[in-house]
Amino acid sequence: MKKYLIILILLPSICFCQKANLDTNRMLIGDHVELTVSSNFKTNEKYIWPLFTDSIFKKLEILQKSKIFEIKSDSINNISQKIIIT
Repeated sequence: MKKYLIILILLPSICFCQKANLDTNRMLIGDHVELTVSSNFKTNEKYIWPLFTDSIFKKLEILQKSKIFEIKSDSINNISQKIIIT
């Protein structure tokens, strides 16, 4: 039981969170949808942002990508990118 408690206490400090949000709930074949990918890092953490090419997988194409936005605060950096997919 003590092992699980220690893991639960340490887990937030060793894990990171990424979010992916679509601007719609429905998508038809051929529709253009905006996908926002974002993540938060501590200011002293190093990260490697994924490089999205012309497709995410076989049937999901990337039409346009924005530059990577970085919002810095005292302790946390928020990095995000908007991608138009079809």
